[in-house]
Amino acid sequence: MSSPQSQPDFPHDTDARAGRLIALARELVQQTQPHARGRLHVSLASRIDRDLGLDSLARVELGLRIERAFDVRLADGAAAQARTLADLLEALRVSGAKVVGGSAHPAHVEALDEVVGEPERASTLIEMLDWHVARHPERLEVTFLHSDADTQTLTYGELAGRARRVAAGLAAA
Repeated sequence: MSSPQSQPDFPHDTDARAGRLIALARELVQQTQPHARGRLHVSLASRIDRDLGLDSLARVELGLRIERAFDVRLADGAAAQARTLADLLEALRVSGAKVVGGSAHPAHVEALDEVVGEPERASTLIEMLDWHVARHPERLEVTFLHSDADTQTLTYGELAGRARRVAAGLAAA
């Protein structure tokens, strides 16, 4: 007979996975919606779209963070199809994910400084981007994952510069 620790679904392991998953989701929501700080309750029952306010792009990011934190590959579409964090926990269980040492934050994800204030007067995406560029142009905004080993990042300043070049090209055409 095997010991409880060797069984993959030992409750302590599930509890640790659940806690880590909740921490990853909370961190992503706080980064994408800084105005939600303090008013956000994240649990396994949280609906990813309605309760956490994560759109399709944020779901992809959450899936990537989960895969990195748990050193696992989720089934195709698992993050996109999950309705709740409990669904994601089940996807982790099916994938055989184990809790690996360390914190809930992947080591290679840079800690972000808290944004002070909100672009309350911004009524367009460009105005919001300009607000961020004026306050923290070197802050990372976008990370493209081309493969596990090949990533590309853009700061707010770089993103704004590229957006202006594209806009100028479209205007010229």
